[in-house]
Amino acid sequence: MSSYTNTNSNSRYRSGPSRSAGPNFRSSSPRRSFSKRSSGGGNKRRGQYIDPARFVKSAKVVTIEEQYVPTNTFADFQISGKIKQNLKDRGYITPTPIQDQTIAVAVTGKDIIGIADTGTGKTAAFAIPMLSRLIADPRSKALIVAPTRELAQQIEQECQKIGRNAGLFGAVLIGGSSMSYQLRDLKRNPRIVIGTPGRIGDHVERGTLKLETFNMVALDEVDRMLDMGFINDVRAILNKLGENRQSFFF
Repeated sequence: MSSYTNTNSNSRYRSGPSRSAGPNFRSSSPRRSFSKRSSGGGNKRRGQYIDPARFVKSAKVVTIEEQYVPTNTFADFQISGKIKQNLKDRGYITPTPIQDQTIAVAVTGKDIIGIADTGTGKTAAFAIPMLSRLIADPRSKALIVAPTRELAQQIEQECQKIGRNAGLFGAVLIGGSSMSYQLRDLKRNPRIVIGTPGRIGDHVERGTLKLETFNMVALDEVDRMLDMGFINDVRAILNKLGENRQSFFF
C-alpha cells in the first residue's frame, strides 16, 4: 500500500516575514481554534436521522424451477395421421406441459379443465384433439368461444395450420366483420365454428346457427370472459348445446 509523506521533516509552513526556525520560535499571530464551544442549548446541533433501509437490501429468494419432462411426443398421441404430419412439417416434436397433459386425456373423450400461462401452447392443446376427432368422425362439430375477436382470429389461424389439407371447413363469427360473409359461411354447414359470445348469440337468436348439432365445445380464456361480463352469454350458449358433448375449459 502506498503512503504519502512529507520528505522534509524540518519544514514548517508559516505566514509573515521569514524567520529562522529555532526551538524557541513562536509565531506572533494569535492561535486559531477550530473547535466551537456550545453557547447554549439552542445552538446544539441534533444528529441527522439515517434510514437503515438506504443501506440494507432485502434478501432475494431464488427459486429453481424443475425442468418438465414430457411423457409423450406428438407422434405418440392417438390423433389423425394428417395432423401428425402437419405438426412434423412445422417442426413440432415435443409437446409443452399443457399439451402433453391435455391431449393424452382429451383423445379419450373426457372433459378437460386446463390452466396455463399465455404462450404455453393452450390453443394447440385443445385444437389438436378437436380437429383429430372432426377428421375421424364426419358427424362431429366443434364450437370454440373466445373473449375477443383478436383471439378468435388467432385461434382460427392456428387451426388452419394444424388441420391443413384435412378437408375441414369452418366459420368465424366475430364483431367488426361483415355479417353477410358470416351468413354465407354458416349456410355451408361448417364443421368448426370460432367466435365471440356476443356474435355467436346473435346468430343463435337469428336462427342461423344451430348449436344442438355440436358435440364439442372449447372456452378459451374462460376466466377473462367472466371478468368481461359474458357469464350470461356463455351460459346461454352452453345450454343450447347437446348434453352429450365434450368440453374444454381453459
